[in-house]
Amino acid sequence: MKIKKILLPLMALVIMTSQLTGCGNPDAEALQDKISNGEEIVIEAETKSNDIKGELCKIDWVELAKKTSNPDTRKIVDKYFSNFEIEKGVKIGSFYLNADCKQESNNTIFAVLGNQFVADLLNGSDDMMSEISQYLTKDYADLEESDYNAAMFNAYFELIPDSTPNYFNGGASLTRAEAMTLVMRAVTPVETLKADENFKNSVAGTKYDEYIGYASKEDSKVYISTADKSLSKDNFSGAMTRGEYIYLIMNEVYGAESVKSFSIDGTSLKDCANAGDLASSLEFKGTERIHAACLQYALQNADKGAPEELYKALAMAHSKDIISSETRWDEAITKTEAIEILVSAIQSYYEENGYLCDNAEGGSTAALETAAKELWDKQDKNDMKCTEEEFIADYVEFRANGATEEQFIEGIEMDYSIKWEKAEAEKIKKAQKEAEEKKKKAEEQKKKEESQSSSSSSGSDYSYEEPDYSYEEPDYSYEEPDYSYEEPDNSYQEPVYEEPAVDNSGSSGGGLVADDGGSISFGGFQGNGTEYDGDAGLTLFN
Repeated sequence: MKIKKILLPLMALVIMTSQLTGCGNPDAEALQDKISNGEEIVIEAETKSNDIKGELCKIDWVELAKKTSNPDTRKIVDKYFSNFEIEKGVKIGSFYLNADCKQESNNTIFAVLGNQFVADLLNGSDDMMSEISQYLTKDYADLEESDYNAAMFNAYFELIPDSTPNYFNGGASLTRAEAMTLVMRAVTPVETLKADENFKNSVAGTKYDEYIGYASKEDSKVYISTADKSLSKDNFSGAMTRGEYIYLIMNEVYGAESVKSFSIDGTSLKDCANAGDLASSLEFKGTERIHAACLQYALQNADKGAPEELYKALAMAHSKDIISSETRWDEAITKTEAIEILVSAIQSYYEENGYLCDNAEGGSTAALETAAKELWDKQDKNDMKCTEEEFIADYVEFRANGATEEQFIEGIEMDYSIKWEKAEAEKIKKAQKEAEEKKKKAEEQKKKEESQSSSSSSGSDYSYEEPDYSYEEPDYSYEEPDYSYEEPDNSYQEPVYEEPAVDNSGSSGGGLVADDGGSISFGGFQGNGTEYDGDAGLTLFN
């Protein structure tokens, strides 16, 4: 995740008019008049951005392990970088190791980036940043993808307070007060602040007075400083240029002497030339406000290049791949880019000069071992049934599995105390003895009862048989009667009508005759001597 190669669009300074050259240059003459008259030289830096910038938030400074802002983002960052909170306000892990790889709760981003484990994670952090960004976007409503890296560092390390709650304002330009404060907090452990009186008197009286204690620590490393009265309350609250900021970063990280002695032979920057020693070439007289006058002139004549001191810092930063050859030195520095350049410079420094701590496990194991050792030292060694090495190994394994130190401490007595083990053994022995005595009494009682029973049975048989008091519950089950109803067959049968037979015989007997004129006989009737056969049915007769 080498963020040093990321370039962001920046807001340009409003360059003042007239780019005349040579002796008698009105720009130089006007600046010389101000120097001679002891007037302030205000370096205007006006931006064209749509920054959502509100009132300044209170700027707090607490140890890294005790910071509580952006808790969800802080938690996911800790997960990836193997940081653990062992007690309130005390953390261990890759972010909490000093130059000796020892536990350090009051750590700085400069020291954290000195751990190679952290550097390796940052260089291959696509998946990590993908998840972390999901939490960042919940903390900040205005984040662009290009802000993610800077926002992560600022959310965790609180380099500079967010001017508006829930807004990162990554494209906002930084004032000199803010830029100096950001750098100071990145490299300095939390301490009691006491501003230099001369610095305070020079810049006090703006809404950035709360920043004075921090910024004063960087006064010797900035181009516009109080050393020659170039830094005043007016330009203290004005936007810092990229050229100035890179000058400050290179002085802070690599040292002023390294920057001053850097050879610019062969340097080629796309948008910046070396304007040389402007104070001498413009014949600025006096010793006060010289840097302010040189920078103001350079901004008014940007095509002629930056003052040599700034140019060397730019050339050195480019040679170390911290910035590209397109420096945009005369533009305002933004919050996002300020953090990126800072981190990039620190990364380059350690790559070149070696890391403070090279721990493949991120320092979490070493830190856990340190915490375990401190806990071991609090124990009564004569009461421990394990060695120091076994105790530490158990602690590291216990914590690595996600348990808290409090949970481990709760189990120390039961797992390691000889006195506790002896006391528990005595309790068990006592309980066993009581159980044996109880059993013995029960057996004696049983024998006694059996003896009495035997004695009684030797006389009359008064044996008593216990009546059977068992009770059988009657069957109250209820069987539902069959109320089913069968519909009767009310279908109507049409009667069959038969035409009566016609008697053609003229007989007065009125008997029925068949079609052929014969008589018809019905069941059992006999005629002409012929009997009725029940099986045969009707019998005809003549």
